[in-house]
Amino acid sequence: MDWIRDHAPETWLIAGLALVVLELVSTDLILIMLAGGALVGMVVALVGAPVALQIVLALATAVGLL
Repeated sequence: MDWIRDHAPETWLIAGLALVVLELVSTDLILIMLAGGALVGMVVALVGAPVALQIVLALATAVGLL
């Protein structure tokens, strides 16, 4: 758990890439929107925001894209 907290941008990037790959397999156009939320979470993590804010903004973006 400490690695995830210490490497938050990398964690968001890995999650986003995994969602993109799953989207390519499923072709439902839902997971790509979740990947967009993960991208926003990565950008917010790069800025240095707290984890709670990263999660909230990632979820808000994913819901907004849906």
